[in-house]
Amino acid sequence: MYARLDTPLPRLPRWPMTALRYRFGKTVDGQFYGISYFIVDGEIEALLLGLLPEAWRPLFSCSYLVANHHDIPPHIDNGIQVSINYYVVTADATTSFYRLRQPGAAVERLDNNDADTAAGLYQRQDLDVVASFSAQPHEVWALDVTQVHDVVSPAGRGSREAYCLQSRAVSLAQLVAWAQGSGADGTAGA
Repeated sequence: MYARLDTPLPRLPRWPMTALRYRFGKTVDGQFYGISYFIVDGEIEALLLGLLPEAWRPLFSCSYLVANHHDIPPHIDNGIQVSINYYVVTADATTSFYRLRQPGAAVERLDNNDADTAAGLYQRQDLDVVASFSAQPHEVWALDVTQVHDVVSPAGRGSREAYCLQSRAVSLAQLVAWAQGSGADGTAGA
């Protein structure tokens, strides 16, 4: 479901968040709550993509994630198989992965979820926690975002921010197998 990767990255700064790529969430009383992804380019994009095998680089997009609420509900990402997150601001958050108690649990689709995916929001009462982790700033974690997961931090701790390399074609299993073969730490969860 996830793996911590040791990589030779320097401490990366916060991204200026000028060009929005896409976002998922809800607008309540004119305020957006959810996750926004901003375009990352230039040297940092090249540095992050340079961590991957050259053949995989075109299969990943590079973004800067900002989760602006302390409780991002259980969800499956929209068509993404794996997300490699370099955490910049963690807000003391915990990412948990879940198993559905029963197949066919209700899914709330967001306006921009692809209809042919399992993407959407799930209800905690329909789920059992199977694994969780809490990232620290400047750690790199790979997540299987085809699994139901959420992100919760203590209220008032601010946003969670990370550089993300996301792929619709490469799985977590492929990534971990490659990382273990290249000498990267493969500390993996469930």
